[in-house]
Amino acid sequence: MKNTETFDYISELPKPILHNILSFLSTKDIARTSALSKTWLDAWKTFPILKIDLDWMLLTGVRQLPSNSEITQKIQELYKYSEQCLLSRRSQRTNLIKFKLKVPWVYDDLEMVSNMDRWVGYALESNVKHLKIVVAATTLSEKCTYSVPPAVFNAISVQILELRYCNLHILPSINEVRLPFLKKLSLKCVFADDIVICKLVAGSPSIEEMSFISCYGITKLQIFNLANLVKFHVEYTHLEHLEMEAPNLHSLSLEGSSLPSVLKVVSKNLKSLAITGAPITDAWMHEQLKRFPHLESLRLSECDMLETLKISSYRLHRLSIKSCQGVATIQIDTPNLHVLSYCGDIISFSSNGLILPEVHLNFESNTMEISWYARLIELLDKFNQSFRMVVLKGRTGKSYIIPSKMRRLLQPPMLKVKELKLSINSISNELPIALLVDALLWISPHLESIYINCPVKSFFKCAVTKWYLRCGFTRFSYKKPIDGESRCYKSLPVSCWNHCIKDVKIKQIFRGFYYHLHGNINPNSESIERNYIFNQDIWEKIRSGVLDWNPYLDRRKSLLMT
Repeated sequence: MKNTETFDYISELPKPILHNILSFLSTKDIARTSALSKTWLDAWKTFPILKIDLDWMLLTGVRQLPSNSEITQKIQELYKYSEQCLLSRRSQRTNLIKFKLKVPWVYDDLEMVSNMDRWVGYALESNVKHLKIVVAATTLSEKCTYSVPPAVFNAISVQILELRYCNLHILPSINEVRLPFLKKLSLKCVFADDIVICKLVAGSPSIEEMSFISCYGITKLQIFNLANLVKFHVEYTHLEHLEMEAPNLHSLSLEGSSLPSVLKVVSKNLKSLAITGAPITDAWMHEQLKRFPHLESLRLSECDMLETLKISSYRLHRLSIKSCQGVATIQIDTPNLHVLSYCGDIISFSSNGLILPEVHLNFESNTMEISWYARLIELLDKFNQSFRMVVLKGRTGKSYIIPSKMRRLLQPPMLKVKELKLSINSISNELPIALLVDALLWISPHLESIYINCPVKSFFKCAVTKWYLRCGFTRFSYKKPIDGESRCYKSLPVSCWNHCIKDVKIKQIFRGFYYHLHGNINPNSESIERNYIFNQDIWEKIRSGVLDWNPYLDRRKSLLMT
């Protein structure tokens, strides 16, 4: 048998393709490829994306707590390695697409700060486009932050600037900020002041996205003449004054426990508005909606001062109201609304005859008494007139188990709904899937399909097998009951589902991780699909536990018990 020579075809690929391959690898794996061949070494040296993560590097290969001398030696090696990476690219005039620098600390470490300044300078000399500096500080204190070098704010090449745990108080000493091509600015846990931000905004005329998250010292923000600004996000930054005139602003997101006492946003092209945890009132909300005639998406979360929401918008496509505890009434006049999402307690709802293709509902309450279920049925009946497909959500699904006494007296609320989806976070032995299916089929007795997304947990003595039922899909077909076949459907305005179902097809897909006896986890997730078709005694088979059956238990039982 002749030996066939192996040829390394991958190493013969053009350098841009090798760079593209490296872009999918972690920093550790990228460094390892340099040992494969000279071609891969050259590809690594000229790779235009460089990430220096000292947090990861310091932990790599550490199996026991090192001594102080070993830590010092390792740090010096890392400094040398990082320096060589940047110098090799600068010497070869490799323009950097992205440079990310992450360090675990800077407080009282002058050598670290000096190295960071030098490395950032090397990146700027390599015409870096995306510059990201992250200090992984454990304490939110200004003395633990990193003072960004002044050269960063006059870097013509920078298009994306991301700063975490940095200090910008150096900017007042700079006469002018020049970032003519900056498109995205993201500041998180950054210490600055109004003068600093004013200079930064004024020196970035091409900015398209701005994000301020947990920034300190900023109280007033005025944004004018930014024709390219499309997206603006403020989160837990205590602004007292926010004034914006951005003609092409499409997305505005305000999140936090306070709202600026002065808030003026002028943008006739705003399409998305999201407000979270802010003390806004009904009158304020009504006034803002009149200013945004092109609004397509509105999301309100944890705005507890809202009570009566009156939303009138011709172009609105998506409306989401989540955990606004004070809301008691919602009135919407939105003829082009496509998706409605609501999470909270029972409310009074009206929609002016609106017909939606999709609605997401999440009803939860600490006091689910008979009166609460009565209001739930009344509300679902209103949704029945408007929607064809409904997604019900909840922590356990218990809120949708209508008491049997009420089922015998009241009419099912969602007679017109053909498709129903249920998504729950957990399920207990007291609430099996069969009970949920029964409840859903009473709420919507003429369903064509049910989709249930929930975790199913099974336990076997001392060893544990945990699988998750991520997909359970059921299709129904119906027959017309024969007179005298059953009396229960005669007491209802529609045929009882127990006696008019002709065929049910159930498909279950199980995915999960197998936990061995010794606690080892097999990372390979398995999946299996089962199809069941029943033509008679459908409910008895469902109630017997077919939907709760885990096919893995039969296959794994012998292994688990050994």
